[in-house]
Amino acid sequence: MTERGDVLSQRLEGLERLVRELEDGPDSPVRARARRLVEGVLDLHAEAVRRMIDVLNESDDGRRILHAWASDPGISAVLLLHGLHPLTLESRVHEALDALAPSLRGLGARVAAVSFANAVVHIRVEHEGGRATPASVLRARLEEALVAAAPDATAIEVDVPVPPAAFVPLGEVRLRPRAPEGRAR
Repeated sequence: MTERGDVLSQRLEGLERLVRELEDGPDSPVRARARRLVEGVLDLHAEAVRRMIDVLNESDDGRRILHAWASDPGISAVLLLHGLHPLTLESRVHEALDALAPSLRGLGARVAAVSFANAVVHIRVEHEGGRATPASVLRARLEEALVAAAPDATAIEVDVPVPPAAFVPLGEVRLRPRAPEGRAR
């Protein structure tokens, strides 16, 4: 992330912290006015951003700029905050999965199915190539990528089947010779 992106993310986190503090405080007329003030500023900014998007959508160059905005994590977060992200939840999830596919292949896995219901993302993973990376590793990798791409998802469910135990023919099973008495193996 660029330095500007870091600053934007830090400011968003600071604002979120202040809003939580305000919400956790006691009910009072001041709190109610502060809430209306925040809502008014957000509505004003949302309308301004909506109009900027309308202007950008009028030309190919503008649409390229809008795509660049959607790709920037800080700007993307602001667009999501206002419900104005140009890409759907589904599109953002598919883009993240496409970007993650080579890494998953390196771990011996692939995404077999993706489904969406009420902003819940459901991913089914399959092992391939005889390699079985632990489910916890695959789940963590997918969840990290999807939370970054789709923070507006209400839940991310990742199913990773437990690979079947390797079959060892009985003829391959050998007993170790017994160690002499008093000596450890």
